[in-house]
Amino acid sequence: QKEILLSADKVLKQNGVLIYSTCTYSIEENEQIVNWLIDELGYQIVNINADLPRGINMPEAVRLYPHKVKGEGQFIAVLIKKTENNAINTNILRLNRSKMAEKFIFSETAKTYELYEYNNRSYLIPDVSMIKRGINYVSLGVFIGDNLKSRFEPHHNLFTALSDNFKLKLNFDYNSKEIQSYLKGETLQVDLADGYGVISASNCAVGGFKISQGKFKNLYPKGLRNFK
Repeated sequence: QKEILLSADKVLKQNGVLIYSTCTYSIEENEQIVNWLIDELGYQIVNINADLPRGINMPEAVRLYPHKVKGEGQFIAVLIKKTENNAINTNILRLNRSKMAEKFIFSETAKTYELYEYNNRSYLIPDVSMIKRGINYVSLGVFIGDNLKSRFEPHHNLFTALSDNFKLKLNFDYNSKEIQSYLKGETLQVDLADGYGVISASNCAVGGFKISQGKFKNLYPKGLRNFK
């Protein structure tokens, strides 16, 4: 129960509401766990205003006994998170901002993002506080590219995850010959400025491309191409 609640605590901001409910009558899993939330994580219990049996030595909580209400039985407590940071956040893995990825992406897209670096790879991570020390991560958030010695190499995920924000865009009907050619890895004849962009099929992002000296380079992954 504590492990589950520690995970739930990560997504709650200060003054967020946590409803803790079980289908057991065990004091160890109910009132004692609520007291642990109060004493160790700084939560404040809220009184449940209902005409129901109360918790054991905990009048704010309720116990739903099968001979009192419909159902098999339940324990419910409502709590408010009062602390902004607590002990579970001391084990956060401190990640460096990916300057190489930021330089590339900020020049190609219309918005800015917080990008992080891990093992020479760049990631778009919605909540960096979820990343903990001592864990070998295969992937963090959305993998967007590799940080090479002298340049940033964008990954296919970058074009699909941030498709709405690229400055260069191409959109064709999903049945069009242009989309069929793109999915085969072929070159398209387009008139665009140099840079990276996103190609979409009926407004759904398919992948990326690069325009260099007016020439179109297909960046659709070879392993996904349709060679029929």
